[in-house]
Amino acid sequence: MYFTHDNSLTFKAWIVQNCLREFAPEYALMVVIWPAFSPDLNLIENYREVLKKALEKQYPELKFIKNNEASVKLLEVYAFAIWDEIRIGVFFDYVRSMPKRLQNLRGARSWYIRY
Repeated sequence: MYFTHDNSLTFKAWIVQNCLREFAPEYALMVVIWPAFSPDLNLIENYREVLKKALEKQYPELKFIKNNEASVKLLEVYAFAIWDEIRIGVFFDYVRSMPKRLQNLRGARSWYIRY
């Protein structure tokens, strides 16, 4: 199993680093550190953007709801409904794009790439 992170301050915190050192061997985790300026390599971010756009399109009223517990529960219901509608192939399209992303990243010397 792989644990990946992008060098954000959250993952650099000593408590997180200590936990990783302690638990990685025990649970056979391989810690993979992504280049610092590469959120575009995080496929979940891409998928989340698809989810966000679908939510905005199908439930435009979400822009106007208040930030309270009832609204959070409503958002959760809508998000699960949309999640189930998004074709799984979308995620696999992102997975298949990874070699090209890595090639672009090498060409950019680990700086930003557009995805």
